[in-house]
Amino acid sequence: MAYKYLYNESTGALHILGFCPHSKIKPVKYKLFDTEQEAYTYAGKRIKACKICESKKENILHSQAK
Repeated sequence: MAYKYLYNESTGALHILGFCPHSKIKPVKYKLFDTEQEAYTYAGKRIKACKICESKKENILHSQAK
């Protein structure tokens, strides 16, 4: 499944579009990426993954593996 990623330049958080309340809107300080790798290439070590988005992604991947 392909996801869109939002990088919050103010907080350094990387969100998956639509997975948490922070990613349902696109404020001015967010940059949109087609892949997680593009976001990491852009921001490098400044990124910290959103715990809500990562948890939801892991749950989806786990349920697809069954």
